Amino acid sequence: MGYSPDHYPTDKEWSVRLLIERSKAIKSPSIQLHLSGTKKVQQELSRPGALELFLNEEEVKLCRSVFTGLYSLDMNEEGDAAVKMAIANPERFVLKPQREGGGNNVYGLEIAKTLSAIKNSPERTGYILMDLIEPHVQPNYLLRAGQGKPQLVQAVGELGIFGYILSDANQTYCNECCGFTLRSKPSTVLEGGVIGGSGAMDSPFLVSSDEHIRSASDLGENVQYFDTYVIFGSSFAAVTEELVRKRAEHNEKEIFSLEELSLHQCDVERIQHLDRWCRRLRILYLQSNLIEKIENVSRLKELEYLNLALNSIERVENLEGCESLTKLDLTLNFIGELTSVASLQHNEHLRELYLTGNPCADYEGYREWVAVTLPQLQTLDGTRIEHSERITARQRFSAVQDEIIQQQKRYLEKRRKQKESDRKAKPEVNIDDMSEEERKKFWSETTAYTPESRRELHRQVAASRAVPPPPERPPWEAPPRPTRLVTDDGRPLNVNPAGLKFELEDDEEQHRLVLRLDLYKHLDTSLLEVDVQPTHVTVLVRQRPFQLVLPEEVLTDSSTVQRSQVTGQLVVTMPKYPAGPGTARPFSPTLTLASSCID
Repeated sequence: MGYSPDHYPTDKEWSVRLLIERSKAIKSPSIQLHLSGTKKVQQELSRPGALELFLNEEEVKLCRSVFTGLYSLDMNEEGDAAVKMAIANPERFVLKPQREGGGNNVYGLEIAKTLSAIKNSPERTGYILMDLIEPHVQPNYLLRAGQGKPQLVQAVGELGIFGYILSDANQTYCNECCGFTLRSKPSTVLEGGVIGGSGAMDSPFLVSSDEHIRSASDLGENVQYFDTYVIFGSSFAAVTEELVRKRAEHNEKEIFSLEELSLHQCDVERIQHLDRWCRRLRILYLQSNLIEKIENVSRLKELEYLNLALNSIERVENLEGCESLTKLDLTLNFIGELTSVASLQHNEHLRELYLTGNPCADYEGYREWVAVTLPQLQTLDGTRIEHSERITARQRFSAVQDEIIQQQKRYLEKRRKQKESDRKAKPEVNIDDMSEEERKKFWSETTAYTPESRRELHRQVAASRAVPPPPERPPWEAPPRPTRLVTDDGRPLNVNPAGLKFELEDDEEQHRLVLRLDLYKHLDTSLLEVDVQPTHVTVLVRQRPFQLVLPEEVLTDSSTVQRSQVTGQLVVTMPKYPAGPGTARPFSPTLTLASSCID
């Protein structure tokens, strides 16, 4: 379908359009139904009390959970406020015309330019302002006809739900959901229309929110690949029930009653399911992951301590529902929007906050601004906020506020340019396809420390982990020969493959043999095993044998083993078998002296 005349270059396209216009089967039966899909109606439905006219309380709550912010640009005070807000922070919004079709949306600084030009004109009412949705970015393979090898890109998806309605003037006979479509595009593309060539249709296998797909092979023949796009799973970990139960061993793997959970260093990208599975959580450790957004924690009413250090979070949000939160650790993230910290004003029990290592912590006046904005806070970055410090900060707050906003604007503009440069920079690289020299160059090159570079680094590390390790020896080399301790007829052999230094002393006065074996000083005694036989002695050093044939028979049950704590030397003392006329040699059992016998 075309949206403008230039989409119909020949009479053939116009003929198809004429056929569509003449058809009654594919037209909206009423003007009301036709208008129901417009952005203006979407805006009206988002107003308080609108959905309540048609849905019950539970359905309203479910619908509003997926609504994004929509703002009217009418010629009134509300519209003036929306224009002012968009010009001040254009990177947070998208400006859409009141018509369908790709290529018409306005993003970024262009919003400020467009609205500045028409802010006093009725022309602005032809647009609607919406919060910019930042979808989850995931590496996927983009396959196009004639391009050969699939290309790995950072992609985002959009899910559309189709419904049908059959009614007359008096009654609605059916109003049901009949299907869905999923389209994806590279994250660098702003417009998402499939018709415009920037998007592609997917063929997903939908599952419920409580399920997860372990791998693409699990789907077997249920997977069908349509058109040009194929979806593969992320190389990073998801918060699954299996993972949570594994980390709940201290609670007998029960997760519903779990009060403390540690998911640090799990390569987790998103906070999921915990607010439904573990509502009694009081302590949650999520440090050293790849989390980019604070979400899905509002139901954790008993949560007291949340650790999100060493992640990729850029703003503080969605913590208002954590009513018991007393300590929040956001050390070493990428929070530059300091004003988002004001959302913590609703957390009246919050006493400790850590923002060390974030860009906002370098703002001039940062500590004063936080001390005034969060009056319930007692400790900031490990330093107590004194009463006198808070009084001084309140006196200077007006000047500090202006300075903070200016510094924040400069940082957000810098981040916007960083994102644009990353999108236009070098294409995706696959470390598996690199030579050894290219890999060394890749790992040694200097890059800016951003959420994108951190994510790319983890992706490459995960890919390198998936590569099978090289064989220990070339396949043409023969395996090492096993060490023989006895001959074919059972006689013991002298064996010392490790080349250990030793000394065997024949003590005639004490009528004994003493073996002194030099071992590594810091070798753990638990890695040694001594076996004294009547005719030989065997010492296993980290499972490598040392064996010495004795010149005389010894008494195994009277032998002792000692080890020096200074030099690490092992001393085996073996009394000789008493020789004499008419003396019968008693039964001498095999004696194994392990670390428990070592002094």
